[in-house]
Amino acid sequence: MSKLNTKQISERARKIISERSGGIRYSELVKQISGESPETPINTINGAVWDLATRFPKEISKPSRGLFQPAAGVAISFEVEESSGQKSVEKYPRPIFMSLLPNGLRMI
Repeated sequence: MSKLNTKQISERARKIISERSGGIRYSELVKQISGESPETPINTINGAVWDLATRFPKEISKPSRGLFQPAAGVAISFEVEESSGQKSVEKYPRPIFMSLLPNGLRMI
């Protein structure tokens, strides 16, 4: 494969991140892109990848340092205890889940 420019690196990184629902670490992402295109300098890859969550906030989230996850379609399961004592498992997108957690819900 030939040397990639920053736009091509960003596109490839976005595709890799979207394929990994659990997310991918920054160093793994750089290694994977470098392995696919060894002619591309590591510093060029670093420069194109480090701020992906800022440039594409609707597609990529960065929940912790060095971890990139796809922003769309992230669903987290948790149990809700109903007044009848039954437990049901609900799935909500991450932002809704995070706003509900302080209200006494617990993760499974």
